[in-house]
Amino acid sequence: MKTIKIQDLRAILCIAEEKQISAAATRLGSSQANLSRLLASFEEQVGLKIFHRSTRHLSLTEFGETLLPRVTHLLQAHEETINFIDAYKKKPLGHITIAAPSGAIVFLTRHIMPSIAAEHPDISISFVTHQPQPDIDEQGTAMSPDWDILFSLHMPKDENLIARPVASFRTGLFASPEYLAAHSFEDPQDISNHPCILHQLLVLGGNQNMWQYRDNSSGEIKNLIVSGNYICDHSQPAIELAKHGLGLLYAPLYVVVDELEAGALLPCFPGEFQVEQTSNLYLIYRKRDYQPYRVHVIIDAIIKYLNIHSILLK
Repeated sequence: MKTIKIQDLRAILCIAEEKQISAAATRLGSSQANLSRLLASFEEQVGLKIFHRSTRHLSLTEFGETLLPRVTHLLQAHEETINFIDAYKKKPLGHITIAAPSGAIVFLTRHIMPSIAAEHPDISISFVTHQPQPDIDEQGTAMSPDWDILFSLHMPKDENLIARPVASFRTGLFASPEYLAAHSFEDPQDISNHPCILHQLLVLGGNQNMWQYRDNSSGEIKNLIVSGNYICDHSQPAIELAKHGLGLLYAPLYVVVDELEAGALLPCFPGEFQVEQTSNLYLIYRKRDYQPYRVHVIIDAIIKYLNIHSILLK
């Protein structure tokens, strides 16, 4: 039998994970036709079928079920060997992928990455927007095998992942200067009488969100049911809507720091009443004997520059 290529095994594993050739091709950056030919050629080479075909999805054959753990182990061993060699050389080069909520990506690319790019010009980075799912509290945050680093507001439950709290930040309530000039706020409960820009993740049904704030007198966390005509799953369109006076924005401070500095947005409660909640941001990566040196370097650099820019988070 001919030598089996590592990239072919990666493709087989990806097909098994996605259960569809089209989805696997998209993830691998290939075409469905090329991936179908690769699978057919591989099965012909080994003389056994790995997948049962159906019109909707693929399922593993008995041979495939037995083969897959060995493929996974071999790929992990191969990656560990490459990582060991990279770490031994101590040369920060190569490519990594960082996944994070949209607001965190904006903050990273605007305030952190220019310094990292100057220090490590031989490392290239892909940024992937990752919005948390509604059931994340029950399942814990999940990390795609295609990502090297994940930023999340939630801890993972996977024991093979390491989560480091790298920053704490405040979430507040903001509006345009024009909106605040026309409306006054005396108590957080007043918020429910104003149009709000809703978060897709927090939608209760219809055009409603449940927002939280800390009561200054009691220190309790209280809930507010708010409504509005606009629902966003990313921070940037929500910011633009708020800047045009189309509603109140409930967002982390780091997301709107530039708008606050420019005067495009203002806090709704700058004085006695504060509508804010403090949260942690976690940097998540895999537990490995040999972390790729490029990943190790970028993690250390991100933590260093987050500490330098921590004033922007608070």
